[in-house]
Amino acid sequence: NCDVIDGEITVMGIPNTNAVSGGQGSNYSYELERFDGTIFVNHRAIQTSNVFSNLGEGEYRVIVRDQWGCVSTPTTSVTLYEELTTSAEITKLLECVGALSPNGEIT
Repeated sequence: NCDVIDGEITVMGIPNTNAVSGGQGSNYSYELERFDGTIFVNHRAIQTSNVFSNLGEGEYRVIVRDQWGCVSTPTTSVTLYEELTTSAEITKLLECVGALSPNGEIT
């Protein structure tokens, strides 16, 4: 949500019930990048947690490194959108008797 900034991305392995695996096998670090309209740029400091919280709307990708410095760069990204809200308003009531245009309208 753009106003609340409460988006979250969790990095998971395959299948998604597994933790990240491969490379050295432990001591992974995670770097969050955000697409600025042209390229992905560093968005947060590198961290050891696989969860990125308090994110706003945007397109993100996470780079994973093991303790040897081997890098896994994703081929896809994650896009967070602002939460949508809707509202309805009756703009013309239904007219049943003697109306030229009996149809009601809701905006």
